[in-house]
Amino acid sequence: MAERLLLLSGPLCAGKSTVADRLEGSLSADVVRVRDLLLSQLGSEPDRGALQELGSRLERTTQGQWLADTVMQRVQTSRARILVVDSIRTIAQATLLRRLVPCVLVHLTAVISVREARFVARHTYGFADAVSFAAAADHPTEREAARLSNLAEFVVDTSSMSIREMYEAILQSLELDEG
Repeated sequence: MAERLLLLSGPLCAGKSTVADRLEGSLSADVVRVRDLLLSQLGSEPDRGALQELGSRLERTTQGQWLADTVMQRVQTSRARILVVDSIRTIAQATLLRRLVPCVLVHLTAVISVREARFVARHTYGFADAVSFAAAADHPTEREAARLSNLAEFVVDTSSMSIREMYEAILQSLELDEG
């Protein structure tokens, strides 16, 4: 059973998946990738809009339960010390998960110019990104994800951070060291 549950939130291209990947590689954390959960339900290689619409529909019909069920199952079965959720997108998800299990919500953010540059520079795997950063960032789910900073125990501005610095900030928020 996982000892710690880390919920990552934040706007598009703030560094959530980068941090999750680093925690998985460096600390052998178990990662629940919400994008993969959505992809498994779509059964094809959709674009970001299709993933956003499916996530919105699941939220409207379950108020976060669709994600909470998967997370709770992984909390019980994971052998990792840390379980990371990459990433929660709604207030309902945060509220429900907090009611069910102790967790830490870390909200990553960055200035819009940095996030847009990351969007353009990154290589997307498994699906095509929206035509533009503005189109992807303007989706209602993305706008709600940005508001999760108000609920977070820690907010980390990744604008000028290296991957190593992002990772260290997360370790500090969890009161962990690399050992």
